[in-house]
Amino acid sequence: MLLFVKIALRENVAVFSENRPEWIIAFYSAWYLKKTAVPIDYLSAPEEVDYILRDCKPGVLFCSRERYESIETVIESLPHAIRVFIFEDLDIGFEGTELVAFPDLDPEVTAMIIYTSGTTGSPKGVMLSFKNVTININGVAVTKVFSEESIVLGLLPLHHTFPLLGTMVGPLAVQGTLVLCPSMASEDIMRTLQENKITTILAVPRFYNLIRKGIKDKIQASFLARNLFNLAERVNNPTFSKKIFKKVHAKLGGHVRFLVCGGAAIDTDVAKDYKTLGFEMLEGYGMTETGPMISFTRPGRRKVGSPGEVLQGTEVKIRDGEITVRGDNVMKGYYNRPEETAEVIRDGWLYTGDFGIHG
Repeated sequence: MLLFVKIALRENVAVFSENRPEWIIAFYSAWYLKKTAVPIDYLSAPEEVDYILRDCKPGVLFCSRERYESIETVIESLPHAIRVFIFEDLDIGFEGTELVAFPDLDPEVTAMIIYTSGTTGSPKGVMLSFKNVTININGVAVTKVFSEESIVLGLLPLHHTFPLLGTMVGPLAVQGTLVLCPSMASEDIMRTLQENKITTILAVPRFYNLIRKGIKDKIQASFLARNLFNLAERVNNPTFSKKIFKKVHAKLGGHVRFLVCGGAAIDTDVAKDYKTLGFEMLEGYGMTETGPMISFTRPGRRKVGSPGEVLQGTEVKIRDGEITVRGDNVMKGYYNRPEETAEVIRDGWLYTGDFGIHG
């Protein structure tokens, strides 16, 4: 179901809320109405929300009641008019919904503005076009990481490009399924995995570190389990490992095909342990400014410790030790910041600020 509200032609649409079905509906409604979506970190302090709303001046804000109460004074002090829609006050029916065909979207139009954390100054609004989004979706779709049969765990906050594209836009674009986890509590996560036949998990290294610690602690406590783990490590065969550690797979629901790790590089020993247990872990390298993929590991071709192969249609070069990127995944620029855009995009190449060496 889509939310239909009267929105002026040039208005941005902001979404400020924890993960929930209404978040997804509001986001896609902005796209359906050919507007720019502005997801805001639901943990942002009032002053951070104030900065973002003043910077991109959205005419509409969707938010949960809890989040609205945290920024009510901010809304009242804004110099421009903004209409606020609180999810709990909207009559949204989820039963008997019908598929709605999206209108043709101009690939050059800004699909969304994602604000960076602002650790080195004020947050910058990264403008990602529909072309940036499409190249990311198509680049992953051809590898069959996502398909119509995919059931993806929605665990991470959707305002980040990694979970936004990886758990929502990408899977739903190929008619896969997204299951939102009620919270980050371990009991909620395990229940969601058990009850929904999750096939794909997207998470950050810390999540996988915690899961792996729990598994390894139990293995180390058993002489038989330790020896079976060592044997599986030597055999190095996914089918063998899945049989040996069938209970481990069952604990995660029994249907997980891919563990996708992003946000930072995962420890090599952790990745190796998941491989020994029979899980296929996929890693990637990217940044918000590339919406977010630059490279990622393909199923069946993963090398532990490698950021994978470059996204289709993308070029990567090392210039004076810095990783530079060119392609349709590179952002349009920083919103209202032409000088800072010119600092990082030069002659069509995005200078990532990351160190790299030729392999």
